[in-house]
Amino acid sequence: MSNIIRKIEEKFHVGGSKEVETQYDSEPKKGLMDRIKNKIDNKKKKRKEKRKQKKKEKEKDQKEENTYTSSSSSDSGGDSD
Repeated sequence: MSNIIRKIEEKFHVGGSKEVETQYDSEPKKGLMDRIKNKIDNKKKKRKEKRKQKKKEKEKDQKEENTYTSSSSSDSGGDSD
């Protein structure tokens, strides 16, 4: 378990080196898991926001493309006297 926590700390740059951890292994690590969860949640939120933004951009581009194709097709089929 401590090995997993150490890897997570290294990944998110939280906590100290292994020597420091071994000194305090008997003490509970207050707030460590909360900090890790918060960092993970923040990254998830950022990813979600990016996906939403990309989706909005795609929809906007698609609407522009649809209006362009519909207006050009109606213009070309105009007067045929």
